Amino acid sequence: MLRRLVIACSLALLAVAAPASAAAPARAGVAGCNPALAEGERFVVFEGDMRSVKGAARMQMRFGLQARPPAGKRWVDVAAAGFGSWTTADAGVPRYVYRKRVEGLVAPARYRAVVRFRWLSRQGRVLRRAQRTTGECVQPDLRPDLKVGRVELVGAAGPGLSRYRVRVRNEGRGAAGPFSVALRVAGQDQPPGFLPGLAPGRRLTFELVAAACAPRSALLLVVDPDGSVAESDEGDNSARRPCPR
Repeated sequence: MLRRLVIACSLALLAVAAPASAAAPARAGVAGCNPALAEGERFVVFEGDMRSVKGAARMQMRFGLQARPPAGKRWVDVAAAGFGSWTTADAGVPRYVYRKRVEGLVAPARYRAVVRFRWLSRQGRVLRRAQRTTGECVQPDLRPDLKVGRVELVGAAGPGLSRYRVRVRNEGRGAAGPFSVALRVAGQDQPPGFLPGLAPGRRLTFELVAAACAPRSALLLVVDPDGSVAESDEGDNSARRPCPR
């Protein structure tokens, strides 16, 4: 998943006067994190901030991008344009702030940056080094996730027909648009039911008229059989249920 990450980086640097009470010589953090349903709208902005130390003529930073999928236990390095190379401040500035914006993030995943700092003498000798890790930018999967719930028998609806009450729920983080629910009885597809949509975290109960099922047989229900709703998990859209009494 992480290998197909599409990344665009924009850089911004700032050299300002350091306050007299400057504390730690270096820090790194997340300056912005935007979770979104559309991949093109997801981004994170990392920031490094370092201050000059005695004897230093120039300051440098190097950003490394890391990501971790939901089930991953370890952070993995992700190759990205503009990452992995040193950026250098103008000579003599007392403070150096550098930002990197990463766009087109894959979700779900967590992102962070490892920022390395170094201070150089006039001759280019490294006087001091530091490393900081930013906080996380969490990019959740904001798509819906439809699932079939309980099935109940309401009663007869005519010769050989039954009225079924079906419950559908949305366990995802996003709203689902219009979709259908298909029912198969004794291996035969029945006329589907159509729903106008379902908000995240909500459930909906509706009725279907279909062929009566035989005792001890099973029904097959499929929510969104034509794939009209883009879901976070497409593998849990069908369920077998015993013929209700």
